[in-house]
Amino acid sequence: MKPFRFVVNGQKTHIQEYKKEMLFGPEWETIISFVGCRNRCKQIVDLLNECATISKNKQKND
Repeated sequence: MKPFRFVVNGQKTHIQEYKKEMLFGPEWETIISFVGCRNRCKQIVDLLNECATISKNKQKND
């Protein structure tokens, strides 16, 4: 599971971070919300997930 996602709720776009696994699914915490900006939020989330993957791989190699 990727550590970040974006959710569109009406006109608002929320960038959320994975917190922990719960009984009925994962718990997510909203980091920041925007009005509109759906494409930009997707790019930000993709970048955050890529950075998290690189960081995780680097820790494995150290």
